[in-house]
Amino acid sequence: MENTVEVKDTNNCTTESQCIIAKKVCDICTQRDCLSPIPSENSRLIDSARLCGEKTVRIDENDNFVFEPGDLLSVPLDVTSVKLAGKFSVSECCIVSIEPLNACCGVGQQGYWKITIRYKFTYPINFFRGTTPVPLEEDVSGTYVPVDSILACTTWEKTVILFGGDICKCNDDCVDIAFCNSLYEPCGPYSNEKPFALVQVEGCLLQLDFGTPSDTSKPINATIGLFSIIKTYRIANMLVETSGDCLVEENPCQEDIDDPCEFFSKLDFPFKDFDPECPLDD
Repeated sequence: MENTVEVKDTNNCTTESQCIIAKKVCDICTQRDCLSPIPSENSRLIDSARLCGEKTVRIDENDNFVFEPGDLLSVPLDVTSVKLAGKFSVSECCIVSIEPLNACCGVGQQGYWKITIRYKFTYPINFFRGTTPVPLEEDVSGTYVPVDSILACTTWEKTVILFGGDICKCNDDCVDIAFCNSLYEPCGPYSNEKPFALVQVEGCLLQLDFGTPSDTSKPINATIGLFSIIKTYRIANMLVETSGDCLVEENPCQEDIDDPCEFFSKLDFPFKDFDPECPLDD
C-alpha cells in the first residue's frame, strides 16, 4: 500500500523572498577511527572492556573474578573464547565541551573551536572453555543469580577543531547576545558566544578477543570501527525564495484492520520481488 500525501500550492507558483530561521553550517568534517586496546599506527588507543550496567558480576563462580560496574573485566587463563551475545550499539554520544582554540584570539586561529565528544559503546558478551559456557552471575540482593551474558562497555573521547565563527570576548565593543528557544529548552538564557555542534555516528565491532595475560587472568579487548560526521552551526536568519505555504490535502488515517485477508487484499503486488534489479558488473 502506498501512503501518499498531496500538498496544495497556495501561491499559484509565484515566488517571493521570505525570512526563515535556519541552522547555518559553519564547518564540517568526517572521521574514520579504528579504536583498539592494542597500539598501532592505524588505531586510536582505548581501554580494555569494562563492566557496564548497575549490578555486581561474578565470573566462573570464582570470588577472585567479582567485578563492580566500571571495573576492567578479566577472565581465568583457561577460558578459551569470548563471544558477542547480542547487539553491539553506540549507547552514548555526548558533546562534552566547545572551547575556543585560542582564548587570546591568536592570528589565524580566531573563530576556530575545539569540539570534545565522548562515545560509549555497549555489547553483551559471554565466555567459553571449548564449547562449554563459563558460568556468569549477577548479584541480586546479596544472592548470585545465573545469567546468560554480561554487558561490557568501552568509552572514548576525541577532540576535533572546526570553524564556528568569531568569539565575542575578543572585542570589548562586541555585545554577547543571550537567547532562549522554546523548541529545544524553554528556560534560558543561552549565549551566542559559542557555536552549536551536531555529531552523527555509526559504529561496528570489528574484533572481540583477549588481551595480554597476567599471571592469573587476561583482559577482554574490543576493536571498534567508528564513522563520524561532525558539524558546527549557528542559528541565523536567512532570506530564501519560496512559492508560499503548502496545505496538506485531506487524507483520512487508515484504521486498524482486524481481518488479515482484508489487509492482504490492500497490499500492492510486489512485482519487484519477483524480478529484482541486479547490479551490472563493471
